[in-house]
Amino acid sequence: MRECKNCLLTDNIEGVKLDKDNLCNFCREFNKYRKYFDKSSLYTAFKLKKISREIRSKTKNEKYNCLIGLSGGIDSSYLVYLAKKMSLRTLLVHFDNGWNSITAIKNIYKLSKYTGFPLKTYVIDWDEFKSLQRSFIKSGVIDVEMLTDHAIGATLIKIAKEEKIKFVLSGENYATENGMPKNWTWQKIDKKNIEGINKKYENISINKFPIINYFNYLKMLFFSKIKFIKVLNEIHYEKYQSIQILKEKVGFIEYENKHDESIFTKFYQSYYLPRRFGIDKRLAHLSALIRNQEITKEAAKKIIKKELENLEFKNEKKFVCEKLDFSNEEMDVLVKQPTKNHIEFGSDLKYINFLFKIKTFLGIKLFK
Repeated sequence: MRECKNCLLTDNIEGVKLDKDNLCNFCREFNKYRKYFDKSSLYTAFKLKKISREIRSKTKNEKYNCLIGLSGGIDSSYLVYLAKKMSLRTLLVHFDNGWNSITAIKNIYKLSKYTGFPLKTYVIDWDEFKSLQRSFIKSGVIDVEMLTDHAIGATLIKIAKEEKIKFVLSGENYATENGMPKNWTWQKIDKKNIEGINKKYENISINKFPIINYFNYLKMLFFSKIKFIKVLNEIHYEKYQSIQILKEKVGFIEYENKHDESIFTKFYQSYYLPRRFGIDKRLAHLSALIRNQEITKEAAKKIIKKELENLEFKNEKKFVCEKLDFSNEEMDVLVKQPTKNHIEFGSDLKYINFLFKIKTFLGIKLFK
């Protein structure tokens, strides 16, 4: 096993390739990206003004200029702050899947109050969602979080259509999210995969869960007026700098790890992935911050040494298990069961890959 000389990734992780100088493929890609990117505040101000003018010029007489999905995490929160700076009439949409941390709820409230933007909360049908999460955990597939990501995308499209909003701003960004090994996730718009896993295990009728298939997504992509803009990809973006700004301006409360705004995501990344797949996503998250020159490799290694399963986590694990109707013992048995590939349950992957080929050819941006 060899470790990248720059980041924390090692060549025993599938998809990580080190060159003769022990530099991984993700660091090489990021170095190419960095060469063509302007980090100055003047460039960021110019790009934000350009985005703002484009959006406002095409939505002059409309109630809202844009829509933002707000989780309470740093990326979407900073995006909301920028929307305020750009003087955009913004509708905030929060997707409540039943797993919000108290900190996330506070941050969402603080941002809505600071910006004055109206907040629309979509509350998922818990019984359906719980059953789908149970099926995914029983199945042994890697991306249990695909359910939430899929539903968020479907919900944002639905609300944008209902409110006649032409622009959806996304907090997805390359600067702090690059370098995730491909086999640590799954495609998010795979409706057939969700249905196949459900049918194999709890086999409920999916009536209320927000779902979108590739045909409808293709139709939205080419024939609707909705446009997704990844604003943080258009400017120089740094996680810790953004946190500091939000603390000063909004009273934002910082999380220990990426995606700790969700109790389930924290459980998934602290327990499910390490125990069942031997994966610590902090390796990818911290490596991205090393590449973005926000943290040193030595400091990142100190963070990695911290135990994921502390006393606080044990209480959170108990809460998650009870909420999903698993006992602690049942969960401990489940994470020792053999894992399976998503593809074993049916997939729209060939159509999704076709979509991404179209995207590459035409330069169209798809949601995460």
